[in-house]
Amino acid sequence: MNWIEIMGPSGIGKSTLLNSLSKFRNNRNDWVYLNEGLEILAKNNLDSSISDKILKYYLKQKVLNTKKNVLVKSILDGKRAYLENGKNYSALVESYLKYHFYFPSSNALEKTYRISLFKTIIEQMCTFDFYNFRIPVLLDEGPLNHHPDLKQNDWEKKQITPKGIIFCHLDIDENFDRVKRREKNGRLVPLHEGMEDYELKESIKSNYDLYLEKRDLLIAEGIPYFDIDLKKVQNIQLLEVKRFIKNIMK
Repeated sequence: MNWIEIMGPSGIGKSTLLNSLSKFRNNRNDWVYLNEGLEILAKNNLDSSISDKILKYYLKQKVLNTKKNVLVKSILDGKRAYLENGKNYSALVESYLKYHFYFPSSNALEKTYRISLFKTIIEQMCTFDFYNFRIPVLLDEGPLNHHPDLKQNDWEKKQITPKGIIFCHLDIDENFDRVKRREKNGRLVPLHEGMEDYELKESIKSNYDLYLEKRDLLIAEGIPYFDIDLKKVQNIQLLEVKRFIKNIMK
């Protein structure tokens, strides 16, 4: 699987960056987002029966993503994909579970959510491998972004790494303000629930430091990266991101 991973703390605007980038694509051969890639796989793996033509037509419609995702999963064989390709990501999975075993979180809800999400991410990546998908996938919620401590990973084992990373950052005060706005909109992640303002700021600072450590480790592994400040993203920066993706996929 060819993927470029968007990295950075929660609540700083990574999803907004992805949406803004879409208008700079010439077409979907430049790159696709996760759900777009899964939809393409689903369409390409339908046979020519009438029922499959109906499903293909349905996939083209602008429907709720949740409904479309359920349909895509019913077409793609994620379980078989994981069984056949999971070994490629075994080092990441092993180190991820080992971290949560030795460093149990005080927030059980957050821990359960993270483990479940990580396993889903790996299964989706295995699905792209299984169906031999070649278009670059731009991942907002990728395995490296979710891994709490990449130093625990055994890089000598068979390990698939991204073509590049786009590292997103924001100053602490602006990050705090954006998280508070998300809270008002009911979009607060479990990690931040119940925190006083001073605790939230400390958590944001600590979390950002961890992401810097991960970024530096990946750079040391020779993975190309692009650094972007999300405080006020201009078109010139989006064009630079596009050029970065094009260059690393040559």
